[in-house]
Amino acid sequence: MKTQVFKVKGKGFFPIDMLRYDCCYPNNSEDVGRVRGFDDGIAGERIVELGRRVEKKTDLPTNDRWKSFGWQVIEVRTF
Repeated sequence: MKTQVFKVKGKGFFPIDMLRYDCCYPNNSEDVGRVRGFDDGIAGERIVELGRRVEKKTDLPTNDRWKSFGWQVIEVRTF
């Protein structure tokens, strides 16, 4: 197993279901705030860092699904 950290960028409501879909979680308490603190959907663009465990380095977040919610995967690090 490897650890993967990736960043998503977007605005408005954070797509909470993507945490389940990509089996990921906010990487730290500040990122929890970036997810939960903007439930009103009015907030400007922001970046949220997420973490997860993957089998191999080629396992990537589902970019197209993030895009369908108006969010974009902007960085992926696997170690």
